[in-house]
Amino acid sequence: MATVLPSRPRSTLRRALALDAAASAAAGALLLGFTAAASRHFAMAPGLILAEAAIMFAWALFVGWAASRDPVAPALAWTAIAVNFAWGALSVLALVVGALAPTALGTELMLAQALGVAVLGAMQYAGLRQQQRG
Repeated sequence: MATVLPSRPRSTLRRALALDAAASAAAGALLLGFTAAASRHFAMAPGLILAEAAIMFAWALFVGWAASRDPVAPALAWTAIAVNFAWGALSVLALVVGALAPTALGTELMLAQALGVAVLGAMQYAGLRQQQRG
């Protein structure tokens, strides 16, 4: 029995970008599908939730496209890394300065999301470093 191996394994960077795309699309779909419930449970305006869903879908398209490049252009990787860290930092900052006043559940979700995008950014950074080393 012959084993078929891909001609070139997927890089760590491409996997991290693909994971970001999948997670962002899933989060966008959940926010879109449950806008009213999310608005009630998180004490956030439906318009804000819909805007975040739209941003998540656009982001998923971008990082999914970036993941399809071989190799991934460093500028694309740096964009993903910077946006992920900025999104995480701004999420925490919005809570700290009171720009948003979600429920406890909403706060926990925002903090979890901030942590998640920071982890994705760190994975993308590690993947970029690996790609640059060859």
